[in-house]
Amino acid sequence: YGGVGLGKTHLMHAIGHEFRKLHPHARVRCVSAQQYMQEFMEAVRQKAEQPELMRQFEAKYQDLDLFLIDDIQSFGKREGTQTNFFLVFENMVPHGKQIVLTSDTYPKSLKDFQERLLSRMTQGLTVEVEPPELEMRVQILHQKAKSIGLDLPEEVAEVIAEHLKSNVRELEGAVQQIYAFTHFSKMPVTLESVKLALRDVFRQNSVPVTLESIQQRVAEYYNLKQADMTSKSRIAPVAKARQIAMYLCKELTQKSLPEIGKSFGGRDHATVIHAHKKITAERTRDEALRHDLNVLTQRIKN
Repeated sequence: YGGVGLGKTHLMHAIGHEFRKLHPHARVRCVSAQQYMQEFMEAVRQKAEQPELMRQFEAKYQDLDLFLIDDIQSFGKREGTQTNFFLVFENMVPHGKQIVLTSDTYPKSLKDFQERLLSRMTQGLTVEVEPPELEMRVQILHQKAKSIGLDLPEEVAEVIAEHLKSNVRELEGAVQQIYAFTHFSKMPVTLESVKLALRDVFRQNSVPVTLESIQQRVAEYYNLKQADMTSKSRIAPVAKARQIAMYLCKELTQKSLPEIGKSFGGRDHATVIHAHKKITAERTRDEALRHDLNVLTQRIKN
């Protein structure tokens, strides 16, 4: 699982390709949850007139060695799709076949799913997919540039990586834009030409982050009132959300500790330091907290 747009699709394709390398004759299929739902609904809709469509659909998805589905959370509230997928699951996994799913949250946190399906999904291995670090983003830019014959200077790659932090797709799109802009304008790839080519992208990713916007996003995420961020309440869920908001304020803004503390109901800088240290320590051992911080960071920046 991972946050929206964190490179899950690339990971799925990589898994599929590696599986085929190990098992050249394996039957592998990789689809999005939306595609699966659309095909299933079409087969159901045409069932009376063309019953063979449902048989073809079932054969397509039940006769596999590896089945990969991206964004499984889209199955929420889709009873018919879930029932059908449960049958696929039971036809594959107990017989040694493999299913790989991606989601924007933990399996146990998926909403509006059948209990029997969640029970099967939580029995598998859960792996967190985090956004690539700066060094990895630079490498991705170089690899993509090399694949299309673009000479990308190191300093230019670093500047792009500093601005674009969300996902691999965004980095690849930036390289394509640079190539098109410099190719048609017959300009060399320099820091100046790249800033021109990506001016709209950079502008979109430089939305100012305020202390108030962080408090609002955190409160919404944890189903609290924004007033809870500045209140004197020490109720555990409120206190924890407030510490997370303080941590994000220090990480995502240039505000001083006293300024941050003041925005949280007049608290002092020592309270902010304590909150930052506490969340920093907890995120190293708490996968759920790391997930929350990643999702919140993306929402705050966008």
